[in-house]
Amino acid sequence: MTRPGAARSSTRPGGSRRDFRRFWFAGAADQLGSHAAAVALPLLVLSAGGGPTVAGLTGTCAAGAQTLWSPAAGVLADRYPRRRTMVLAATVAACSAAAVTVLVALGRISLPLITAATVLQGTAAATYGAAAAGAARAVLPERDLEGPLAALRARDQAVQLVGPGLGGVLFQIGRWVPFLLDAVSCLVAAVCVRSVRSELRPHELTGAGGARPARAGFRRDLVEGLAFLFGSPLLRFVAVWSAGINLVFGVLYYHVVLQARLHGASSASIGLVLTIAGTGGLVGALLVPVVLPRVRAGTIVRHTCWWTVVLSVALALTTSTVAYGFLLSSLFLVSPALSVVFQTRTVLQTPDGLQGRVGTALKTVGEGTAALAPLLAGLLVEHCDGPGTAVLVGALTAGLACYSTRNARLLEPRPPAGSH
Repeated sequence: MTRPGAARSSTRPGGSRRDFRRFWFAGAADQLGSHAAAVALPLLVLSAGGGPTVAGLTGTCAAGAQTLWSPAAGVLADRYPRRRTMVLAATVAACSAAAVTVLVALGRISLPLITAATVLQGTAAATYGAAAAGAARAVLPERDLEGPLAALRARDQAVQLVGPGLGGVLFQIGRWVPFLLDAVSCLVAAVCVRSVRSELRPHELTGAGGARPARAGFRRDLVEGLAFLFGSPLLRFVAVWSAGINLVFGVLYYHVVLQARLHGASSASIGLVLTIAGTGGLVGALLVPVVLPRVRAGTIVRHTCWWTVVLSVALALTTSTVAYGFLLSSLFLVSPALSVVFQTRTVLQTPDGLQGRVGTALKTVGEGTAALAPLLAGLLVEHCDGPGTAVLVGALTAGLACYSTRNARLLEPRPPAGSH
């Protein structure tokens, strides 16, 4: 297994600006449709007569498939050409979204079929995400990663800003329209990835003289990525923090959607709330290049985590649509800087041939809890009052803040780019 320090000596030369722009746009297109469809899916289930728990269960099935497949997808991303893998996965996701579009447009809304299609799409998304995580290093510059990573984060926040609101508006135009957008956006992503010219394959995929080296077994490849992740105190910290914060954010996201709908808010109003929330995330991402050079990483960790405790409890207690937008926006405002800090450290510490496996291992551990968020939110909305929900999320976020405060020292001193 490669030692952590080897990552910085094994990185390839950075990609061109043109390829970075195409990679950036491919992710934007892919995520735009996903966010629009994500807000439309629970609304579709509710409109078809399902309750909050059923709506949450449908989302959990899709997210669970993505989480369970991610480790295998990471191995595939480090074994096979990443460009081809991304194009194939985006095409499968487009076909899945197109199938949902046809079912809804024809008025044949079958929850088992809708769930099956979203599960397939979640599997394709996991495959695309694993290959993209590995390919990102090839299109990033060799030095000064924080700027391009902040641009990727700003892209994600901008799409999160536009996508939910667009999904809510399109759902009012026609229940099938958000899913059509999802299908088209996946195809656009496939075309953009196909046009990237940088070498996206892992170094280890091609041996000396262009010969393909012998590969270890699938299980050994998988174990190697997990061993590298859990052998690093820093990466373990990132994984635990991600697991906790993604569960909280996921529960609060679906809590807002379901509570607002049950209190009579229209789909367009819900989309507007999520758009306002996305504005906070976009502003936070745009401030990252200003904040990171001036504030120590440990300070960012401590302040972000304790501020999250206050905002999460307030979100669980309110029932006002306006307050939902303001509090979610404040919550998303403080998270991008910490995410970029973690992502930069992870990229620098991980060898090129392990980028896919370590990235998806982090995604599985860090975001696996988010797969439970829709179901948990549905159960809380249906069976628990506001104070009960506030106690639950407050206890979770306070425990996470204590853990993060204790381990923030792992982020300092900041490792210089290109050092050995």
